[in-house]
Amino acid sequence: MRIALVIVCFLPLLSIAQYGRSKAKFSSSKGILTGYWGYNRSWYSKSAINFIGPGYDFTLKQSRATDQPTSFSGKNYFTKKTLLEPQFSAGIGYYFRSNWAVSFSVDRFKYVYSDSNDVLLSGVLNPGIDNANGWSGTYNSDEIVTNQSTFRYENKGLNYFRIQATRTDQVYSVGKKDKFAVSTNFGVGLGALVSSNTFLFGGKKDEETVSMSGIAFSGSAGLRTEFFRKFFFQINFTCGYMNQSNVNTRRSETNAVAKQKFAYTALDAGIGFILNVFPANDCNSCPSW
Repeated sequence: MRIALVIVCFLPLLSIAQYGRSKAKFSSSKGILTGYWGYNRSWYSKSAINFIGPGYDFTLKQSRATDQPTSFSGKNYFTKKTLLEPQFSAGIGYYFRSNWAVSFSVDRFKYVYSDSNDVLLSGVLNPGIDNANGWSGTYNSDEIVTNQSTFRYENKGLNYFRIQATRTDQVYSVGKKDKFAVSTNFGVGLGALVSSNTFLFGGKKDEETVSMSGIAFSGSAGLRTEFFRKFFFQINFTCGYMNQSNVNTRRSETNAVAKQKFAYTALDAGIGFILNVFPANDCNSCPSW
């Protein structure tokens, strides 16, 4: 009789324990760490670029620019010296709750002023400042065509460092424990621009002048294919706006700067990892977005 009573008294506890074990298997994306590395292409809107320095203050309106992808080879992409040279996108993120992650990312773009650029020149250049192009005096939206041999402006490293919030949702899965899955990513980001600039003007060329050049914000949409809950391949489309208010153009002249605002779009693709660092409820089959 006593044994029966003990069993009856402990049945609820056994049930709770069993429920707890079932709950421990509940899948969640909270506590997941992800990392990502890939390469990008980018496109830029026309802009008005203001150049300021000793003896000149002029603006080139309707300026066009392109990116500059590195030709693919093992030597150009996968050596210690060249690993960070191509246009790349990388980041690391943490899912602080189911479906929501915060990440720190960097996009290395390249902004190269187009050759034979049909622009409108406005501003003032003192005589003798620019004998190479023959720009001298006061201009008011005068039509000119630039030549790369006498005028170059390149952000060979237009680096966008940002904090981003991302929403992830699984839209398809197959196999035991979702060995293959497809998820969507939608995010918004805000961050700083660090530029490595080349400037040829007035017969003088400065290369790799580094400066904290401005700020940017962006929105992105991506599609991620996941394998074994460990690895993934991802494609992202991003659009955003950059405000470069302080691009230092001369190493020896801190007051020589360029300023511009422009919109951009980018497409990147790459691979990443999924690491279950803080599994929810001791879950060993996470994540499930």
